[in-house]
Amino acid sequence: MFANAANSTPAVPSRNALRVLRQLAFAGSTVGSVCGVAVITYDVHRRVRVAEQIIENKRTLHTSAPNYDATASAQRLAVMMEAAEAGEFMGLASLKNRKGYPGGKEEPLSEQTHAKPSPQHGARPTPNWFQPGPSGTISPPISNSSSDMRVRAENRVALAREAREADIARAAGKLPMEDRVRDLIREDREIEAAQLFMDTVPAIGGVTISMDRRDLLRQLFAANCMKGNIFIARSLFTHMEKLSEVDSKIWSTMMHLLAKEGHIESVGAIYEKHLTKLTVPSHLLEVIIRSLLESRRLTFAKHLFYTRIKHDDNGGLCGAYLDGLWRKTRKIELLKAEFNKILLALAELDRGPTEKVFNPMVKAYVEAGAFEAAEALATAMLSEFHVQPGCRTLGLVLYGKALQCDWEGVMSGLREMHELGFTKDKKSFALVFDRVFLEYYPTHTGPQIFDFLLTCINEFKIRPDKILHRHMLEAVVERCDTSCVKALTAMAEERKWNSGVEQYELVRILEARRLSMQDTPVGIWRMLQAAKQQYGSVASNRRLMGSDADNFSLRDSVLLPIHRDADKNFPESMKKLVRSRSMNTYMALAKRQEHHIHAAKFTKAMSAFRQASKSGHPIKPIHLQLTVIAILLESGLSGLRDAQKLINSEWPYWSRVPKTQFTPRFPRFVPIFFQQILQVECRQTSESTLLHIALFEFYKICEDTPTFNVKHHLSVAVARRLILKGQSDTAIGLLTAVYMSKWRRSLGFDQVQLKILMRAYARTGHIRGVWWCMMTVLSRQEPVLDDFLVEVKRLMPLLEQQYPQRDAQSQEESNVRTLGFIMKMLEEKAAGRPYWKEIYSCPEQKHRRRTQPPMQDVKSYDRLPSTSIQKLVQTFDEEMEMDFLQKRTQFDFDTVQSSWDENRMVTGLLVQPEEAEYPANVPEGKAAVA
Repeated sequence: MFANAANSTPAVPSRNALRVLRQLAFAGSTVGSVCGVAVITYDVHRRVRVAEQIIENKRTLHTSAPNYDATASAQRLAVMMEAAEAGEFMGLASLKNRKGYPGGKEEPLSEQTHAKPSPQHGARPTPNWFQPGPSGTISPPISNSSSDMRVRAENRVALAREAREADIARAAGKLPMEDRVRDLIREDREIEAAQLFMDTVPAIGGVTISMDRRDLLRQLFAANCMKGNIFIARSLFTHMEKLSEVDSKIWSTMMHLLAKEGHIESVGAIYEKHLTKLTVPSHLLEVIIRSLLESRRLTFAKHLFYTRIKHDDNGGLCGAYLDGLWRKTRKIELLKAEFNKILLALAELDRGPTEKVFNPMVKAYVEAGAFEAAEALATAMLSEFHVQPGCRTLGLVLYGKALQCDWEGVMSGLREMHELGFTKDKKSFALVFDRVFLEYYPTHTGPQIFDFLLTCINEFKIRPDKILHRHMLEAVVERCDTSCVKALTAMAEERKWNSGVEQYELVRILEARRLSMQDTPVGIWRMLQAAKQQYGSVASNRRLMGSDADNFSLRDSVLLPIHRDADKNFPESMKKLVRSRSMNTYMALAKRQEHHIHAAKFTKAMSAFRQASKSGHPIKPIHLQLTVIAILLESGLSGLRDAQKLINSEWPYWSRVPKTQFTPRFPRFVPIFFQQILQVECRQTSESTLLHIALFEFYKICEDTPTFNVKHHLSVAVARRLILKGQSDTAIGLLTAVYMSKWRRSLGFDQVQLKILMRAYARTGHIRGVWWCMMTVLSRQEPVLDDFLVEVKRLMPLLEQQYPQRDAQSQEESNVRTLGFIMKMLEEKAAGRPYWKEIYSCPEQKHRRRTQPPMQDVKSYDRLPSTSIQKLVQTFDEEMEMDFLQKRTQFDFDTVQSSWDENRMVTGLLVQPEEAEYPANVPEGKAAVA
């Protein structure tokens, strides 16, 4: 009983009980003495508890409201202290309705407006979603629901915890974290402020932060968004996700900024994570749908489009959706089904389609070879839907006629557009004519091309833009003589086209054409074969292959079904099949896997293969190779057995599957990549070796496959994942291997890779590596990207924290000062200072340095050079410095020349191949002389 009572809330004596105890104490008996002692003890304890509560509430109030102005601070503090002493203080929200508190219900609007502090001069505008409410807005009454009470209780706990943290910081002689962050924001150092906040406030599940810190976090996010620090804002957004502080406005702002910078995959990932909880604003619908289509998330794009089609006022959303579907799938049956579904949805909303809805469908018909269907749809626009075809629609129909080489129809169509007044829109008509002209000039002679140009320019009053003017020059240079080139140039000057194509552009075109003519195949047939070799497959006319799903065949010139009775039910069967299939399965399996691997979505690449394999999709060797690469990059050594099991099970099965006449057969031998994986043992191989094998095999596949793109996205994504896992050394080895491979020569080693490599060096405390990354960007003749500069500013405080107690004359202090100096030089180069045009790396000095023996020892190498920036940039050799970073042995030119001397290499220990005992150990005296 007493144990339970000790853990429960202590009972408080009533006034009558205290009065009886006081009377007994005054009676003077033994019992009275004991009761007197009890009364005094209880009174002392009660006063101590009240004092502790007042002090704790005072600290909380001082921490939560440090920046209030002095005008109303006395009144505000008096009300707060009165509430604290009365035990009624439940946070700042509880004082909004209290009489006498500034901003409460009973304060006049004029006084509130007068008491509002004025903004500082030169302050940046705040986003709309972060604007505080009007001063005269009456706050809603405090709700007594269980959820609101729980939120207020969590806020009080968070305020108390943050107050203790602030007291600890003050005791250590430092400012509280909130004050330091606000000071950094006022000094326009948002990057350091964001890093300080994320380091101080850990994003741990179940830990809540107070309302004040939430507002500070939103202010940090807004400040970095306004400064263009996209990746810092992305890190803050990830921090908000872990703290459950993301709402629709912050979500949409983050996606808008990422889409504006071209980070389409990040937009798709963020949308996919929060689509069930948050709502996309109407003005961002087209941006998000285009991003989802470009990132090959067709199912999510379809769901968002049909959910929000009611917000499409002019048909732009429908056109963007259909155009993206066609570019990613190239399936005309899918596009027809979606087009009909859109027409039904618009009819249910009592809306009619616009030209933007029809244009993607007309374009798909033309590019699929269904020219009659394209013309029929353009005719039906006016007759059935009462939509006047515009310049783009008629231009697509003319493009279809040009693909059929119907040049009489093209000229009549151009004249009809001129009569309708579409030639007044110079920009749109130039696009139409450019597409038609590119189909005209490869099949005509030089005089015909020049006459066609002069006729159209004079009759339709064409004013070429830069693209059309360049195409015209290329055609005239390739097919006509010098007189035509001079006449076209004189016409451009006389009529003042001002397209931006200057004289040097003509010279560049002439040089490019002269070089390309050296290896150009002769004849149309050889040109088709060259295109087939480059792109994997090519056809002179799409109509020959019957792209339309309504026509399919195996024999004869007419494409017909095997059973004629099936011809009647085939279109309906195809419609049912289209409705039942997932949207993502219309994309090629290899392209889906390639996209997922580039984006480091290895699990999705593996699931796509498993789904295709179970559904009976014909599996090719490239599908197996991409799946094995995804397994190794996802799991490393732990996934080696799964990769070996997949090779042993899938390769023999699919290699024995019967092939049709047009299905490519499996190679007779197992690829070398698979042989390497099968021979690898976990005990004898490191995880970094497996990652290198998988990464460079993927590079090789992308290079050998015509439809794949060779780029560095995968190496950056894998290195970033390794850094997050704490494997920075492995990330350094991976990126340096890419730097030393042939892919750097062909694709370069851009600033994004240098940024990730610098981050890995900073995590390991390798100052020389950080210096190499910064100097590499500084010495190249290219502008400094904002993302790289932001990363440098973010890492500098972390490097300084690694050496908190360093002497002013120490090597660490000198290195940190050198890095700070280079950071300032990067800022000046990014700002476009004119003197940076004259500072660049000198090839002669680099060559001279490479021929000299290395003079640096280990101690001098650890200290960063601190010469003038001009001399430092001119003598910097990034390849040689990378060798120093890898700790390779450096030889001077004389040593290398003596080691590879011709006489020494030829007169060495050789064995004559015609000896009977070959190969054998040759004695020292017998050496073959060449």
